[in-house]
This record gives sequence, C-alpha cells and structure tokens, in this order.
Amino acid sequence: MADDGKTIEIRLSRIPLFLLFCGGLFFLAAGLDIGFFHRVIPDLQVENGRKAAFCLFEFFMIGCGGLISLQMLQYLLAPAVMMRADDKGISFGTGFRYRPFTIPWEHVAEIGVGIDRVSLIANKKIIAGFQVKFAERPDIPMMKASSIGISYINHVLTLNWAYMDRKDLKEIIGAMESLKKRHAAAPVKGEAASTARA
Repeated sequence: MADDGKTIEIRLSRIPLFLLFCGGLFFLAAGLDIGFFHRVIPDLQVENGRKAAFCLFEFFMIGCGGLISLQMLQYLLAPAVMMRADDKGISFGTGFRYRPFTIPWEHVAEIGVGIDRVSLIANKKIIAGFQVKFAERPDIPMMKASSIGISYINHVLTLNWAYMDRKDLKEIIGAMESLKKRHAAAPVKGEAASTARA
C-alpha cells in the first residue's frame, strides 16, 4: 500500500494469489497427466464416440488451468491495484484485468468497515472489509463488474479483507478520512463522475 499523504493505494495480497496460482497449476498438471496417459497406455485410450467430450475436457483443464496460472503469476510478480485514492477521487479495479474506474470525492458519503449485504443474501457469501459508500446519484453507476476481491453494488464499494495487502483497517480509514476532508471543499479535478481512467 502506497501512502504518501496524497495518494493511498491498496494492492492484492500475495497469499490468495499464490493459492489461486497453485489451483491453476493443479488443473494444468492434471490435464497434462490425463492427456499423456490416455495416449501412452492402450487400456486408457478413449473410445471413438467419446473423443470429442474428452478433447473438451482436456481443453478446459489445460486451457483454464494454464490461463489462471499465468494470470496469477503475473499478479504475484506485480500485484494489481485494488483501490487507489488521490486528488482525482477513488479508483477501484473493474473487469478481469483490474482496469481502474474513478469516482470523484464529491460523491463519497461514508468511509468505514462492513459486509457486502447483497453477496451475503444472494450468494450466501461473506465479503467483509474496507467499505466506501457513495451518494446515490444518477450520474454515477449503481454497480460495476468488479475484479477479484472487490465488490461494487448499490453504490457501495467493498474490498475483501482477505485479498488486501494491508490488514490494518483502522489506519486505512484514518488516511482515507484525511484525504476526504482535504478534497471535500476543493473543486473536482479531472474527468466527471462515471468516467473510467485507463
């Protein structure tokens, strides 16, 4: 987490990334092993009527496992930014590649800790951690397709504590409140709300 008083950055923790990397490697290795043994050992060869299904299975195991492993390896070397707060506003990762989406400070209503209620009710999944509540205005989106460890639903941004590289929520909240006070009265710089920064 970068914190120079003007910019606050929260990146992905390497621990869950390593676990996901191991999961991807498992699928990749299992796919390669199954494919190898089915070609080498005659008793394990697939019948002609089932070859299409077997090829699809192999494609899933090797393709998905390989892609997950490569992506997680990239993030292990340089963890993606989950959230960044600076003079332009609060940016958070969207899509599969953590593309930053920025909402100006004037729309920030509350900063704290909480649970993503939508995920809890709809998916029976607890996503708890750092939260930013934005004003419910038509010029900012109600929800966005966010990246791993991030949830943005009903104008509430939640960073999953397990995926954050820094666990001291009290310190993060204090730093964010200071930035909010600094920018609350200042004119908004940069692009208008609901425009993503590349």
